[in-house]
Amino acid sequence: MVTMQRLLRYIGAEPFRPFRIKMASGQSFEIRHPDMVHVGRSTAHVSLFMSDDLEESEQRDHILSLLTMESVEPLEESSAQDGKQKMTPETVLGYVKAQPFRPFRLHMAKRKNFDIRHPKMLKVGKTSLFVFSFAPGESEIAEDWESVSLTLIESISHFDFLVTS
Repeated sequence: MVTMQRLLRYIGAEPFRPFRIKMASGQSFEIRHPDMVHVGRSTAHVSLFMSDDLEESEQRDHILSLLTMESVEPLEESSAQDGKQKMTPETVLGYVKAQPFRPFRLHMAKRKNFDIRHPKMLKVGKTSLFVFSFAPGESEIAEDWESVSLTLIESISHFDFLVTS
């Protein structure tokens, strides 16, 4: 059995680290963002999206009894066993600072992907990234930005297309 306090410690961790809830039934739930789970005294409400496109994705909600939860474990430990490694700031900076710059895509875990078409679109921190989008026709004025945790990046890949300024 998992206690409410233990689950809340995982959800409220600073910085947040993705974790897995394992149920007595054998089912498991990967929690990659603190807003994916809400905890009550005896249950947890888990919301999962069925595709990477959040706007068009079907949402599945699960009510889990804390009494039937067998364990809660960090995903990093599980990923290391699967041969996966955590994304590092240095890895991302290698793509950003490459000469010549080649556009690349950040493949996110259960979230939308980000196409990085210019090195100014990304600011790298120790545990997260700021992804900027620019106003149409502007290359210096950011229109919007989004903060992305490094732990949510599954992979990075180059793609080729004409970049215009």
